[in-house]
Amino acid sequence: MNIKAVCPQQHPTQSNLPPTPPDSFTEQFSFLINNNNWLQGRDPYNYPSDPNLPWHFSWIDDGMIGGSSAPTARFHWKAMKDANVGLVVNLTETPIFPKDLSTSSIYCDNCDFIEEQFDDDLFDDIQSDDEIETLFLPVPDGNIPRYEQLDIFLEEAKKTIRKGKKVVVHCQAGVGRTGTFLAVYLLDKNKCLPSEALSNLRYVRPQSLQFDKVDWQSEPFKFSQPDNYSRNFVQERYIEIYYQNKILPFLKNKQNNDNKKPDVYESDIELELGPYLLNLIDDEIKKKFNFFAINPPIDIEENKKTNTQNNCYSCLNILSIGPLKVSKDMRYFSPFFDDTLKDNQDQISIDSITAYGYQSLDLNFESLDVCEAV
Repeated sequence: MNIKAVCPQQHPTQSNLPPTPPDSFTEQFSFLINNNNWLQGRDPYNYPSDPNLPWHFSWIDDGMIGGSSAPTARFHWKAMKDANVGLVVNLTETPIFPKDLSTSSIYCDNCDFIEEQFDDDLFDDIQSDDEIETLFLPVPDGNIPRYEQLDIFLEEAKKTIRKGKKVVVHCQAGVGRTGTFLAVYLLDKNKCLPSEALSNLRYVRPQSLQFDKVDWQSEPFKFSQPDNYSRNFVQERYIEIYYQNKILPFLKNKQNNDNKKPDVYESDIELELGPYLLNLIDDEIKKKFNFFAINPPIDIEENKKTNTQNNCYSCLNILSIGPLKVSKDMRYFSPFFDDTLKDNQDQISIDSITAYGYQSLDLNFESLDVCEAV
């Protein structure tokens, strides 16, 4: 089934997100749910017609950033190049690089992740002067990122967009991890409420931080009844906590400078689920932040000596790799194998690899209790 739409040549610049969130998902989208056309009244510009783009591909916001499933085929990369993409942000457990059959795949002992075998000609349609880069920020499936990863993402995304190039964010399916990063992008750009960011994101990409098991394989952009979605409340709550830590202080400072009374934020998830379930969700998030804090950085040199890799990059606590310039000359890269590092020595250095460390954690649980609604 062709779920793409023919997009117009021009697209008007979109304004900031609406100042207030919708009363409810059903009220905002009720006219859409009953519309047989999968576009359901939305702007077709957000859904490019090129069938060679990755699955679940769409633009959001003003069309300079979008999301998709993993680009694992050669024609995916050519299509993204033709769409003026300058940065591909990979949130999966391993880099997506050309890989021949002689290179060992990763079978993670910790999370049971199995690495896909990518074609050796994956980048053969990308020339050195095509100005397309890849940024690798590994996040476990269904999980939440570090703030440092979001800082890197926002910095590189803004830099790419300022150059007039577009940004594509992907995980494996383009649902949870991709939705988290795109929601944070909207929060940072528009200084809006978490509910506004999620509402506007899900208007274009309904399966963001949630998915419909029935429609996922056939029509991922079609609206379903709210009860049909399996929601990731940990990721949704993480968006609220990010807002409280990163966006709200900025807004309060601005309001104080304008001699306005600072707004008080109330958790939408608490209003929906109640304080007991919110506390359970916050306990889970707090465990993840504590893990970030105490988990030591990897010893890259030691891993190179053993010449083995039995964990995916997220379980090895790699924070980021890149951005790296994509070209047909690039081949599979691992910091743990001397031969692959040597093959890419002109493009890659150990300095481009960042490991998790305690000192980089910037969330202080002594000053903020995420289990308390504010």
